[in-house]
Amino acid sequence: MPELIMYKLSKSNLLAPYEDKHLLYNQVSGALIALDNSQYKDVYESDLHALPSAFIDLLKEGSFIVDEALDENKWLEDFYYKASFDSRRKELTIAPTDQCNLNCPYCFEHKNQWVKMDEATIEQTKMFVKAFVESSPTEIVYVTWFGGEPTLHMPAITSLTKYFDSLGVKMYYSMITNGTNLNKVYADKLIELNCMEMQITLDGAKEDHDRQRPFRKTMSLNVLKTTEKKSCGSGGCGSDDVHAKSSFDKIVSNLPYLWEKGFKLDLRINIGKQNLTAYRAVRKMLEDMGLSGVSPAGGYIRLYPSRIFYDDNTISHKEFLAAHPDFEFSELKQFTGRTCMANRNWSFGISQNGRLSKCWEHITNEENLVGTVWDMDVANRGYFDYYSPTKDPVCKDCEVLASCWGGCRSLNEFYKVGYEGKKYDGCDQALWNSKEKVTHMYRRRLVTT
Repeated sequence: MPELIMYKLSKSNLLAPYEDKHLLYNQVSGALIALDNSQYKDVYESDLHALPSAFIDLLKEGSFIVDEALDENKWLEDFYYKASFDSRRKELTIAPTDQCNLNCPYCFEHKNQWVKMDEATIEQTKMFVKAFVESSPTEIVYVTWFGGEPTLHMPAITSLTKYFDSLGVKMYYSMITNGTNLNKVYADKLIELNCMEMQITLDGAKEDHDRQRPFRKTMSLNVLKTTEKKSCGSGGCGSDDVHAKSSFDKIVSNLPYLWEKGFKLDLRINIGKQNLTAYRAVRKMLEDMGLSGVSPAGGYIRLYPSRIFYDDNTISHKEFLAAHPDFEFSELKQFTGRTCMANRNWSFGISQNGRLSKCWEHITNEENLVGTVWDMDVANRGYFDYYSPTKDPVCKDCEVLASCWGGCRSLNEFYKVGYEGKKYDGCDQALWNSKEKVTHMYRRRLVTT
């Protein structure tokens, strides 16, 4: 007689009330079902093993119930480790310079270096990436140009791109840019380099944005200066009257051409206490400009609000959610084992000096370094520190562990300062509105099925 398998409800389940139903979502499988009151009582108030076999099979298929002996945290951790070492998809975030033509007061980057990647570092970066690609099976490499403002060193981007494209693997390029330089000349150059996915930041409407993201009055640190008269349209100018110009107007004037030419733009709207309505204001502006939807060439501008941490302007998660419920009714992340670059073996940030890090916030600041592009051993084996939120005393028992997976490591560094010592909260927004997200997902699936 076969041994009876004992089941338990998965800790990755999320339950949300909806009208006269109970919505049950599993963060591992992505399955979502609606239970009526009778089914809810059967699952949550009765013996699971007394349920009809067909219902048990349904719950098993969606991972809503699991083997009673299964250590789910251990399973999640093992799955995450396996995904973190998968070499087929590799990622590089490269800062060709830490210079920037804007002077944002909340910027997390240091402003005492101001270095452009020199020719020797460019050539060594090519050798590092060649070994990085060839050291293990590689299907695609995602390259994100970062900074500083990356368009202030287009020669490095051009040289590196042309070399990367010769390596025989698929390359996918994107850029984090302040958007001030993305005029027609730059846009056409980026099209040539096959870099047509951008993240650009606005701080709301013109007045708020220009107060928070002004042009620099000088680019003279280390005797580095550019002028607006350059034919390439480079931002960062040498006179006070030019720098009094609006960076908001400069960015917005570039958007129609980018949209028309097929660029995929993620427009990040920084939200603080001073500009809680910024997201809606920018969305209306784009609608009025005719830039909503998808362009004939496939371009789009997708908005998303983001909290900023800046003195008294910082807002809490709850304030953020209250101001932007339409955005935060987005889908929960399904657990895939893949999280940010800090948690993946085949992922590096490369600084303007050729130093390697594992976090975007450390690239140009060069903190928590793990090597340099001269360390070919690192190129061949990658870097992984076996971090896991299952070791965090709070994260390990959190109901959204599988969706959040510890949140932002830069803000949630329990392993360095202790959980109570964190300066900021690195948790995912799902911790505060998981039920709303499940309800939103159910409504969307009703519409699409």
